[in-house]
Amino acid sequence: MSLEATAKKELVDSILKVMVTPCVKTSSHSEIEDNKYSAFIKQVNLGRDAKIQLPLDYALKDEMFNLIKSSKVFIENSIKFITTFTTKRPSVAINQSFIEKYIGNEFIYSFLDNHPGIINIDKLKDIPIDYEGLMAVPPTVLEYKNINRFNVYRILYAPKHNGKSLYPRVVVSNKFVTAN
Repeated sequence: MSLEATAKKELVDSILKVMVTPCVKTSSHSEIEDNKYSAFIKQVNLGRDAKIQLPLDYALKDEMFNLIKSSKVFIENSIKFITTFTTKRPSVAINQSFIEKYIGNEFIYSFLDNHPGIINIDKLKDIPIDYEGLMAVPPTVLEYKNINRFNVYRILYAPKHNGKSLYPRVVVSNKFVTAN
C-alpha cells in the first residue's frame, strides 16, 4: 500500500472511530414482518437460499446491513420502499451511472452538522465520482448492482444537515476515484 493510500485509510479510520450516533429506531414494524425477518436471517445463517419482501428499513438493521456488506444478502428490487432481499446475486439489477464531479463543484457539497468529516448526498445521482472522502448517501444505494464500486462502512441513524434531521444514511467512499 502506498504512503498516500495508507494516509487516506488512517484518516477514514479516525473519522469513523469518533462517529457516535445512537441507534434510533426509525419506524415501527409489524410483528408479522419481524417474524418473517427473523426466519429469513435464520435461513441465511444456516447457508440456505432464501428470499423475502420487507420494507427497505430492514436493510438498516445491523444484522441485515452486515449481511449486505459481506455479499451474503442482495437487494433484488425495491418498489415503493418494499424491498426483495435474497441470498442469490440478482442477474438483473438497477445500474446507476455516476457522472457528477466534486472538483470544481465543491460549493454544492456540504458536510453533515454532527459528522463534519462526511459530506451529505441527498440523491444518488449526485454522488461525485472524484471525491476521495466519506459520503453519507441514501440507503437506496444498497439496491444498485455497482455497489461494489464503493467502500461501504456503516449506517448513520441520526444525521443532521443544515439544522435538519435526515433519514438514516449509509457511509461510503469511492473505491476508485476517477480523475478529471
